[in-house]
Amino acid sequence: MARWWRTLGAAFALLALLGLAPALAQTGGAGRALALSDIHFDPLADPALADALAAAAVEDWGALFEHAAPAGPPLGAFGHDTPWPLWQSALARMQAVLPRPDMILFTGDFLVHGLGARFATAASDHSPQALRRFALKTVRFLALDLARRFPAVPILPVLGNNDSDCGDYALEPGGAFLAGLLPTLREMLAGDAALAPDLAPAWDADGNYDIPHPTLAHARIIGLDSVVLSARYHDRCGGGDDRAPARRTLEWLAARLDAASAAGERVWLLMHIPPGIDAYATLQAGLCTADPVDMWQPEALERFLALVRAHAPTLAAVLAGHTHMETFRLVGSGEDAVALLGLPGLSPIFGQNPAFQVITYDAEGVRDTETQFLANLAGADAATAAWRAGAPFTAAYALPRPDTAALRRLLPRLAGDGATRLEWLRRFATFRLAYWPLPEREGLAGPASVAAYRCATATVTDAAFRACACPGAAP
Repeated sequence: MARWWRTLGAAFALLALLGLAPALAQTGGAGRALALSDIHFDPLADPALADALAAAAVEDWGALFEHAAPAGPPLGAFGHDTPWPLWQSALARMQAVLPRPDMILFTGDFLVHGLGARFATAASDHSPQALRRFALKTVRFLALDLARRFPAVPILPVLGNNDSDCGDYALEPGGAFLAGLLPTLREMLAGDAALAPDLAPAWDADGNYDIPHPTLAHARIIGLDSVVLSARYHDRCGGGDDRAPARRTLEWLAARLDAASAAGERVWLLMHIPPGIDAYATLQAGLCTADPVDMWQPEALERFLALVRAHAPTLAAVLAGHTHMETFRLVGSGEDAVALLGLPGLSPIFGQNPAFQVITYDAEGVRDTETQFLANLAGADAATAAWRAGAPFTAAYALPRPDTAALRRLLPRLAGDGATRLEWLRRFATFRLAYWPLPEREGLAGPASVAAYRCATATVTDAAFRACACPGAAP
């Protein structure tokens, strides 16, 4: 019997070397994935490259960036998006910490903020068609860069609010940009036809897809375009009803969840903009003196919460991006709630350290997360970049895994336990304490900030948020 087990172990080792083991290993074990969000890659950090990049094959972009004159700090700067050197540094760190991930999860925003305006200023031909070609090439450049570092690894993306040729929150349903992205999406899925048999209809219409999970049996991954669910969404280029894409997307999601539930499959749901309250915008508007600022359209949120109530047991994992911070949210209420994990962003435009995550997972969902962050962005170069690993979620909060049951235990601790609250604030801006206005000995953040961000973590509706953040205020 011992010899049989040794033979089986040797067979699995050989499969691992051949890159064939993950699907087998996941039947009873744990897998590991890279998870990143909000790259916001800036191909125009040196505006002089605009025409050369527009004319070059995307496979040649790396050489153009490599030989460009340095612009700004070596790896970029807080308050700005991701330049080429920071992107290369992050790729090198990803490859170092997890050279053979099972998959790469990306929760949106490939493109730099304000690409249209930047391109119009820098490029000789800045027609809408030229901008679309440039935006599509930028996404494909990032996909190819990831594929070169991680060959044959499925890359599972969703679109962010900046991923459009029509402007922020303005993706055109059924438009040329979505159609132009479809070949790149297929490339990201590592050319695996089994993962992508029916991509075109849902993708071309609204930027959604539903595929088998790359490594887990009886599981699926649904990529949801939550940008069209946003309260800020506007079909600027298509000129259609701004609320119609949200209705179609949620009808599509309902059908896919129904099908998964009927088949006994668990679902991993990826999106960019999470449901709930925008704590930052709510603080800017006036906490408890103005209405909470919602991430989603009210009707979309109501419909989504109904889907969560109906399918909570089917949802194994829900991942989002958009805020650039390391976050989590409890979506829903009671036994029908689900945990949503918010991935930190690579772009440091909002003042947090550039970061990505390593996710450990199993058949039940996410088992643990570990944030990898660049601790010395200011002044660092490729040789001195100090990437660090934060403590895993389970170790930081002394909880078994980052799931719904854990968040139910953790949320009261954020309100009542100073040490837990301080750890949460340290991790929020990916371990950059300078993000907060107060020193660590004073708790890092003032009472209003703590209330807004804590209550946005615990609630998703306006009424529940007000009751949490403003308990003494009149309704």
